[in-house]
Amino acid sequence: MLYGTSIGQKQILIVMLFSGFAILLAGGAFISRDVVSLRRSLLRDAMVLAEVMGLNSKTALRNGDRDLASGILSTLAAHDDLTRAALFDEAGEVFARYSRTGDIGPGFSGISRTPGHEFSCGRLKVINPVEADGVWLGST
Repeated sequence: MLYGTSIGQKQILIVMLFSGFAILLAGGAFISRDVVSLRRSLLRDAMVLAEVMGLNSKTALRNGDRDLASGILSTLAAHDDLTRAALFDEAGEVFARYSRTGDIGPGFSGISRTPGHEFSCGRLKVINPVEADGVWLGST
């Protein structure tokens, strides 16, 4: 295959192959770093938003005011990336909901009191407990 080519041409070919491989490897590293950075940024923003929604919803949870809670969650319409949100009472039942499309669908069950997050199926799920004076009121 390369019998008729000179040593110089073979060296150029080898250098080009290794250079191409190095460029692909570096590009992969940059893409991986950007994906990790984007996920961290998305998580940080979602955690802050969940905390704010929880703080704003304390009164609604204490008083059992579902209309107030729904109104608070409706302010999430300003966030284009957010598609669904829910506020849960102390029993873990849905207290108020928000959906950009109007379709709540599955995914609002089995809420835990433990704060956390989960990336799955291209979506981020954040659980943030809502507490007042050390008493657990619910979750966002």
